[in-house]
Formats: sequence, structure tokens, C-alpha cells
Amino acid sequence: MRFPFWPIVACISMLVLSACADTQVGSAKPLLAAGQSPSASLGRQGLWRYEDGFPECETKENEPVSRWPSCTNWFLVRSTDVATYIRFPKETWFTQSYVISDGEPAVVQLGQEDPTGDDGAVAYLFMGIEVLKRDASGRAISLRQWPALCGPPNETTPEHADAFRNNPITLAPLPGLHLLPDQDGCSADDVAAVRRAVALGRSSRGVKAHWVRDVRPDDFAQP
Repeated sequence: MRFPFWPIVACISMLVLSACADTQVGSAKPLLAAGQSPSASLGRQGLWRYEDGFPECETKENEPVSRWPSCTNWFLVRSTDVATYIRFPKETWFTQSYVISDGEPAVVQLGQEDPTGDDGAVAYLFMGIEVLKRDASGRAISLRQWPALCGPPNETTPEHADAFRNNPITLAPLPGLHLLPDQDGCSADDVAAVRRAVALGRSSRGVKAHWVRDVRPDDFAQP
């Protein structure tokens, strides 16, 4: 199965929601086992919002989510998955399971069903994450996430133009990573390969998100 690379809201979403950074590394099988992380949750459970959005998007966070403008990138963090409401191509809830690794930096594995088939197959995407702020109880309330990269970015100078067209992501995938035939990502052999990809992507800008508040009955009907 070819694992899909489409925005969670993308990414992630946490995490992999469309606001998420463009992660490149995935796998057709889970590489992190549930319960591997000492942290039970990605962050404080409830309503989260990405900070890297449209500057002109004015959102009054205390109002019900149903009144937030469509330009607001938000998501729910729950004990084992993240969820967001997708309006295009059709209105529906979109959820991704997650597992967080030990180590520094932490690796997030997101599981999502393959939208190209009806066999219930699940693909897995990976990215890095760090806690920027915690509340008095030690729960993360501000996070930064960034993509796992297949390899060093290609040069885009004229002398590299032909090679770039044939290998748009990288000409030198990291050990344990294999470029997909259509060159829109790479598959990972193991957790070590994913960690290298996450370490390489850490210097990228990534995206930040913060906990807004607990979900209220007037926000929406939860999935």
C-alpha cells in the first residue's frame, strides 16, 4: 500500500492537520508501539489552535467553535487521537491516532486510514514535536511540531534543474529511507531512520499550537 501524503488539516495535524508542516516520511506499518511514551497524551486534552495561520483571521476563542471563522485552524486532542472538522471536499470529522516516542526530540506517529481505498488500511506519518509550555499540572499547553525530512533539500540552481525535476524531494535520502516511485515522500525501515529524519527537519520553521480551553457543549457535536 502506498501511504498517502495529504494535509491533515495535517497534518498534527497535532498534528498532521492542514495547518501542519509538510512531513515527508511515512510507513505502511506502525513503527512506534502504543504505550511506548511515558506521556499518556499529546498535550492537555481539549481544544487546540494553530498559531501559524492567516494574520487577518480574527478568532474570538471564547466563542463557540461553530462561530469561529473558517480560516481558523483548530483541532481536538484526546487521549489516543486528534480530530478536526473538515469542510472540503465534504463536511466530516477527520481523526488520527497518535503515539509519542521517548527521547529528544520526541517523535510523533500519526495513523490515518488510506482515503484511496475501502479496505480499512492504515498508513503512518511521522514528525517531531517539542513542548514549549506546560500548565501547573505539568500538561503541555503549547507545542511546536515540524516535519520529518527524507534528506537534505535539493539545490534549485539552474545546473541542478534536471535532477530536481526527477527527484523533487532530495537527491540523497537518509539511511533507512526509500523514496516512493512518484517522489512525493519516502518510506522508513525503522524508528532509527525516522529519528534521523526528524532530527534533520528540526531546523525548519515548523508550526506552533496552543491549548485554548476545554470543549463546551455549545461548541459542536463531537465525533
